[in-house]
Amino acid sequence: MVIRGTVFGIDKYSPGNKKSIILLSVIIIFLTLSIIGTGLVSFSFSLNLDARFRADEAKALSLAEAGIAHAIFILHNQAESMDQLQKQTNSFALGEGTYEFEIDLNSYLITSTGKVGDTERTVQLVYKPL
Repeated sequence: MVIRGTVFGIDKYSPGNKKSIILLSVIIIFLTLSIIGTGLVSFSFSLNLDARFRADEAKALSLAEAGIAHAIFILHNQAESMDQLQKQTNSFALGEGTYEFEIDLNSYLITSTGKVGDTERTVQLVYKPL
């Protein structure tokens, strides 16, 4: 005599029940893999946005530094016409963004701002008069 067990009144050894257990296992594995895949796609998207933001920040900083270099170039080459440079703001496009700088002759300060998209970086330089 063979003793057969039942689960919730269903014979757990019947051939039809084994197929349903396999199907249930496959569904659980598929759902688990789907959740993991969705998490990986979300994580990848987040990393991509972060990389773009950091790239724009680096570009904006480089543009701001280019504005400082441009202002120094103007100070060296136009030393005789310093009155025209007083509190003058200049804006220029370069690459994917723009930069603008301001030369304040009273406080010996150059302020430059680089902009790429929505990202903006500002650099200031205090210089010694010529």
